[in-house]
Amino acid sequence: MAQLLTKSTACTLAVSVVATLGLAGIPVIAVASSSVGATTGPAAVSPNAAAPAAFLAKPRANKKPVFKASSARYGAQSASVRKLQRQLIKKRVATVGLRQAGATGAYYVQTQASVKNFQRKIGYSPAAATGIVDARTVKRLGLRWVATPVTSTIMTSGELPTGTNGGALSAVQLKSVLVAAGFREPAIRTAWGIAMRESRAYPRVVSPKNSNGTRDHGLFQINDVHRAHTDFTNIYDPVFNASVAYRLSDGGTSFSHWGIGTSGWAGTLKRDNPTYWQFLQDEMARFRAQYPG
Repeated sequence: MAQLLTKSTACTLAVSVVATLGLAGIPVIAVASSSVGATTGPAAVSPNAAAPAAFLAKPRANKKPVFKASSARYGAQSASVRKLQRQLIKKRVATVGLRQAGATGAYYVQTQASVKNFQRKIGYSPAAATGIVDARTVKRLGLRWVATPVTSTIMTSGELPTGTNGGALSAVQLKSVLVAAGFREPAIRTAWGIAMRESRAYPRVVSPKNSNGTRDHGLFQINDVHRAHTDFTNIYDPVFNASVAYRLSDGGTSFSHWGIGTSGWAGTLKRDNPTYWQFLQDEMARFRAQYPG
């Protein structure tokens, strides 16, 4: 402080405020005389001198709309997504499609593209502007990020709530799932990055219909085309889903099914749509760097 009040002056002001507010009955701790070096004696300290400060120091509640972290993913449908969409429209970064549809509460193509517009506007790099919100994006949109608790054990399809996407696996849980499925160093790091890119570690994520009418399922977003040689009964069991991914990747030696690398479908994608191919590489690398070790 630039200047200290003498104790007698401070007490006089405090008593006046107390009298005005009608708080004379609130007990407080008196300030020690040595802290201000002022007059001592019975008249120097009021037993209620600190009451106004304690009363007025009550923190103000954060009234910003809440955005739950569990909704920060493609395919989420929730009130949090609806709030997100309203802010995107309000800030004039929403796509034409989102403006026309309005705040539907469903996080699909138009919402992702709108989030990407906003992220670029606030300075995200092309690789970082993924269209999936994070805490920083939410804050800049005027919402309040609320983390979602993560369960402490690996979940199986039977333990997940019916009709929901359940909870996300933690970083360590996802790693243990991949180990159980057969992945090992160094391929496990790439597999971890792909699972995070595809589903954000939510075992029950289901995509909207693709252009060919199929859908993608679970941690690794296994496409319906693999039903011909895969039993999808337990596709939302994280270990089973990862085991399918292990088989499709030839034991972690080729991830072309997910657009990674330059052979197979990944090579075709690089030739036909190099921008999207590069996006997939960058997204995988971004999450791969977060591997828990």
